[in-house]
Amino acid sequence: MPVDLLDLKLSQDEGGEGDEDEDERVAAKTRRALNVDIPEVDISDKVIQQMRWNDRARENQGQFLTLQEVQDIIEEGVKLDLPEHNEYLSYYKDQRHWSMA
Repeated sequence: MPVDLLDLKLSQDEGGEGDEDEDERVAAKTRRALNVDIPEVDISDKVIQQMRWNDRARENQGQFLTLQEVQDIIEEGVKLDLPEHNEYLSYYKDQRHWSMA
């Protein structure tokens, strides 16, 4: 059953700003509705997610975080296939190491 593009636009407008999960769901629905499966789109989605992770990691740097929050940040970065030498991923791994020492 094809998804009406007007419905997608309406659901996107209702979501408000800053709702990244909703944006991703709308993008996925749009690709499915248009029967589009382009590897470049998936790659650019991943790059955008990595950039958002870097932004959140930078914002949280220097903030008081629980060990669980640090582990969650690391886990999310690993799931996004960030390189081991990523500045923020390394920072949080060091934070975890020193908090457990």
